[in-house]
Amino acid sequence: MGNQAEDQDLSRRSAAIHSLQYLEPKMKVGLGTGTTAEALVREIQVRNLQEELDLTFVSTSTRTTKLSESLGLKISDLSEVRWLDLVLDGADEFDPDLNLIKGGGGALLQEKIVASSADSMKVIASITKKVDVLGKFPLPVEIVRFGCTSTIQRLDELFQFSGYSYSDRAMRNSGGNLFITDEGHFIVDYSFQEMNNPEGLEQAINQIVGVVDCGLFTGLCDEVITGSRDGFVEVFD
Repeated sequence: MGNQAEDQDLSRRSAAIHSLQYLEPKMKVGLGTGTTAEALVREIQVRNLQEELDLTFVSTSTRTTKLSESLGLKISDLSEVRWLDLVLDGADEFDPDLNLIKGGGGALLQEKIVASSADSMKVIASITKKVDVLGKFPLPVEIVRFGCTSTIQRLDELFQFSGYSYSDRAMRNSGGNLFITDEGHFIVDYSFQEMNNPEGLEQAINQIVGVVDCGLFTGLCDEVITGSRDGFVEVFD
C-alpha cells in the first residue's frame, strides 16, 4: 500500500483522466489551480489534446499559467475569450448539493470569475473531499489590504450575530510573510464546525465592505468527478 500522499496523487490522476472525455473540438476551457488541476494539465499535454482538438485554454492563476506554458500549452486571456464552454477545476471540499469550498491554493477570486464565465463547471477531486456538511476545511476569505483589520472585525461580527462560531481565524502566510494573491489581496482563513446554509453565508460574506470574495462556490458546479488510487471513478451530479 502507498502512503497517503501517493494515494492522493493516484486519486487525482484517475479523476483527471476521466474528465478528459468532456473535452470536445474547439472548446474554450478554463483550467483551475492546485495539485488536481496540475494533474489535468499534465494529462492534456501528454496526450497533445490542445493541438488535436484545437482547444482554447484560460488559466485561473499565475501558477497554472506557468506550468501550462512550461509544458507547451497556450493560455489565452479571459477578456479576449469572453465566455467558456467548460471549466475543469479542483475543490478543497464538496457537499451532496455540489456546494464547494475552494481557495486553498490562494486563487479563489480568479477561479470564481472563470467559473462564473462558463456554461459548465466540473470539479475533479479525491473522494476524500466529499463531506456531508461543508466546514471541515477552513474557509478562505479574500480581503483588500487597506483597512484589513476593520474588515476582519466586520466579518467576526457577521459570524457572531448569524450564529456561525469559528474555532480559529488566521491570516494566510507564505514563507513567513503574509500571503498576497495574484490580485494583491490578503486571505484570512476561518475554521468552522459546519456551514449549514452555504449559499446564504456566501452572500452575507460578500456584502461586507472590504471583502473581495470568499471560497464558498454555490450554484456553480454541475458535476464532481472523484477518483481513487485503484483507478475507480465516481461521478456526483
